[in-house]
Amino acid sequence: MPSVYLLALLHDIQQALDRLITTGEPTVIDLVNCPLAAGDLEQLRTWLGQGEVTATVTALGPTYIHETRYSGVWWLDYHNDNEERIGQQLEITDIPQLLRPQHEDLTDARAAFGAALAAVPTDL
Repeated sequence: MPSVYLLALLHDIQQALDRLITTGEPTVIDLVNCPLAAGDLEQLRTWLGQGEVTATVTALGPTYIHETRYSGVWWLDYHNDNEERIGQQLEITDIPQLLRPQHEDLTDARAAFGAALAAVPTDL
């Protein structure tokens, strides 16, 4: 049986899904600062399960991201370069912010792609 803290968090996730569907507004829940009872985090992980999408971002230490069995509910597990956990979050969103390219990166990619394309021989 879930603790009252875990039950409240599950209701928060439900409300965040409702908000995402109706307004498109994403929600971030910091699991490190959530008031959870002993064992709640593991129960939450089991309850949410594992979905089909996983990703690893390697900037400033690895961040492991997986979609839970509930589409739009993402678990992010942040580590430093020594593989020590430094944070855990849930993001209720279509795509986690960390996986979205920054505008600068898109601009740089367009320029690099254009340069590479310009270097392609046209006498094929």
